[in-house]
Amino acid sequence: MRIRRAPSQIRHGRLSSRSPLAFIARRIAIGLAVLAVSAGAVITVEAASLAQTFGDHAVEIAGEAEQAPPPFLGAFEGGFTMLVGPPRRGGRQPPPRPRDPASGVRRS
Repeated sequence: MRIRRAPSQIRHGRLSSRSPLAFIARRIAIGLAVLAVSAGAVITVEAASLAQTFGDHAVEIAGEAEQAPPPFLGAFEGGFTMLVGPPRRGGRQPPPRPRDPASGVRRS
């Protein structure tokens, strides 16, 4: 025997199905919005930090005549040769470590 119940007064409407493309586009838009807000916050904090740093270390210059001349930057007379490379021990490189004949791996 079945029990008959009165029809429910609450009915939920059917939601339209979303396309996968709209779902992906919404997720990308949310991600970009989060990135934009985060980048704006970081830029604001850095700008405030730089403004405070420059303000704390500011120097007032009385006039242009009191400034020191800039240092000389130019070619060195006579020229020179400069060799840049890894350091060597006593002018020679250390001998290579021997290899294991079976595996070919260098032994320590």
